[in-house]
Amino acid sequence: MEEQKAFLIQALTRKARAMAHVEPAGDGFDQALTHLTRWVNIEANNDHAVLSLEKKKRMGHWGLALKLLNALLKNNDEDTKKSIYPMTKEEILAERTKVLHKLEYGHFMKREEGWKSVTSMKDFVLF
Repeated sequence: MEEQKAFLIQALTRKARAMAHVEPAGDGFDQALTHLTRWVNIEANNDHAVLSLEKKKRMGHWGLALKLLNALLKNNDEDTKKSIYPMTKEEILAERTKVLHKLEYGHFMKREEGWKSVTSMKDFVLF
């Protein structure tokens, strides 16, 4: 029974994610999310952080979206690694920049862009 529930949750998660991309302003995402929330709490479970972030952005709750992204960054993107749709640190930083732009926090956006070059370095010179 638990295995079937896990498969159903995974299918509903994939459906909600697909609807988010297919219908940027449609209600298909909301319906899929409603079905998913019958089985799992997406707000308490960081495995569904991508869907929770999309929900907050669609509702215009930019402050809550920023709070979620900051929490994901605090844990060094470890929360989303085991999820169906993992987010890398670079993706989280890019989403945070978009949210800061929506909130019109220009000074934080400049700071974010400055730190992006430092935190996202792949190779560096040894001292």
